[in-house]
Amino acid sequence: MTKKYALPLLALCCVFSLFLSPMPAYAVDDTSDQNSVTPEEADRVIDKLELDGPTTPDPGILDADRGLLSSVLGVVFGGVGALSVLYASISGLRYVLSGGDPQKTAMAKDGLLYAIIGLFISLSGFAIVRFVINQL
Repeated sequence: MTKKYALPLLALCCVFSLFLSPMPAYAVDDTSDQNSVTPEEADRVIDKLELDGPTTPDPGILDADRGLLSSVLGVVFGGVGALSVLYASISGLRYVLSGGDPQKTAMAKDGLLYAIIGLFISLSGFAIVRFVINQL
C-alpha cells in the first residue's frame, strides 16, 4: 500500500471503530420490594379518589391528525438530517482524499458547506413544525 492511501485509510478505520466498539450496559438491581404496592392497596387508593369516569378528555380527530402529521414530518426531517450527515461524511472523505488538488478540495469544501446548511435547515424546520403543531 502506498503512503498516499495510508493516512485516509487510518482515519476511516478510526471513525468506523467508534461505531463498532461495544457500549457498556449498566444493569439495575431491582430485587427490593420497598416500593411495591399490593392490589388491595391500589384498590383502596382508587376508591378513595372516587374516580367515576375518564379523567382525560377525548382527544378527538384533531389530536389524531396532529399526531400523524407530527410523526410523518418527524420521519421526513429525520431522513433529511441523516442524508445531510451522510453527505458531510462523504465530503470530508473527499477532502481527505483530494491530494492537494485545488479543484477537488474546493468541491469537497462546497459539499461540506451544503451538507451543514441542509442539516441546519432540517433541524430548524423540525423545530418550527413541532412548535406550530403544539400550538394548535
